[in-house]
Amino acid sequence: MYFLVDSSWSMGEENFEHVRHFLYSLIQSLHQVGGDRFKFALVQYNSKPQTEFLLNGYPTTQGVLAHIKTMSYRGGGTRTGLGLNFLIHTHLSAASGSRAADGAAQVVVVLTDGRSQDDVVEPAQVLRLAGVEMFAVGVQDAVDSELRDMASQPHDTHVFSVDSFLILRDIIQELVVGICGAVTQSGGAPVANEAPVAGGGTAQDSADLVLLIDGSLNVGAANFPVVRDLVLRIIESLDVGRDAVRVALALYNSNPDIKFYLNSFDSKSSVLDAVKGLTYAGGDESNLGLALEEVAESLLSETAGGRADEGVPQMLVVISAGPSTDDTGAGDRALKRAGVITIGMPIGDTAAADLEAVATDRSFVLSAPDFRAVASMGDQLLPYIHGVIQRTIIVHNEFTEGM
Repeated sequence: MYFLVDSSWSMGEENFEHVRHFLYSLIQSLHQVGGDRFKFALVQYNSKPQTEFLLNGYPTTQGVLAHIKTMSYRGGGTRTGLGLNFLIHTHLSAASGSRAADGAAQVVVVLTDGRSQDDVVEPAQVLRLAGVEMFAVGVQDAVDSELRDMASQPHDTHVFSVDSFLILRDIIQELVVGICGAVTQSGGAPVANEAPVAGGGTAQDSADLVLLIDGSLNVGAANFPVVRDLVLRIIESLDVGRDAVRVALALYNSNPDIKFYLNSFDSKSSVLDAVKGLTYAGGDESNLGLALEEVAESLLSETAGGRADEGVPQMLVVISAGPSTDDTGAGDRALKRAGVITIGMPIGDTAAADLEAVATDRSFVLSAPDFRAVASMGDQLLPYIHGVIQRTIIVHNEFTEGM
C-alpha cells in the first residue's frame, strides 16, 4: 500500500489534521482486516515530493501509526504528476520493500484537494500498466476528470470524492472494501486469520444474515413484489448453507413477524421457496424500533442459529419505505453492542433518517429514490454483503487516540 498525499498550501494546517486522522483510521482498518499482510509506504507531495516512510521502513503497523501521528504539514504547490513519478522511481522496487516479484498486490491511494499543476495521465498510466491498482480520493476542489485519469477501472470502486475534509472519515469503510476487493482479485487475499466453525470448515466466507423488511402501508400491496424480487436476487448470489451463509427474515408493521430463523433451512432452494411464499401484510404502523429489538433478542441468538460465539460475523439488512412510528434507540444500541453490521436501504426520502441512525456507518445506507429503482439496488447491496462474508468489511471503531 502506497499513500501519495497532497500537502500543498491550498490544504492548510487544520485540514491536514483531518488527513492525518483519515490515514490513521484507514491504516488501522486495513491492519485489522489483513494483519501483517499489508505493508505501508507514504509520500507527501507538493512542489517537491518527500518520502515519509518506505514499505520496509517499519517492522510493525504500530510504527506506521506512530509516524502518522507526528507527521508534519509541508505546504507548496500541487504537482501530483511529479508525485506519481517519484513513487515509480523511488518506491516500486525490491530495495524499497516492494514484494511485487513475490506476487504481492501493489496498491496506490492518491489523496488530493485540487487540480494538479502538471500532467497526471502518463505516470498514472505507467502505474496501471505495471499492474498497480490505483485509487483516487478527491476533496473540495479536486477535479473529477483528473481523479478518473489516475484511477483504475471500474471508477465507481476506485474514485472517491467528498466536499470537505471533515467527512473524509465517512468513506473509510467503503475504501477498505474497494482496496480489499482489488487485492483479492489480484490473488493476494488480505485476510490473515480464519476462525474454526462447527462442521470442520472455517469462519471464512460465512455469515449470519438477517433481512428485515417493511411490510406496512409504506410499501403497499403493489410494490411488495418488487421488494420480494430484490430479496430473491440477493439470496441467489449467496452460498447459503449450514456452514456458509445462514439467512433469517422478518417483516414488520405494528409488530415484527418472523418468517424464518437462521437455522430454519439448510439449503438455498428452501430459503428461496420461503421468500417466494411471502405475502403483503399491510398496516398503518411501521414500528422499526420494536423490530430491531426482536432481531437483537430473537433472530441472532444461538438457539435461533446464530454463530457469533464461533466468530462468524452477523449482519442485518433493513429495507424500509417510510419513517418509523416508534423509537429505534433501544434496538439500535442492542445491535451495535452485539457487533452486528447493519446496512440500510431506504426507498424514497422519508425512510433515510431512521436508517442513517441505525446503520453501522453512513456509507452503509444505500438509497433507492423510488420503487422503480429498487430492481437495480442488488448491485449496490451485494458488495457490502459479500464484504462481510469475506471479512473485507469489519466493524470500524472511531479514531480515539489523542494526537
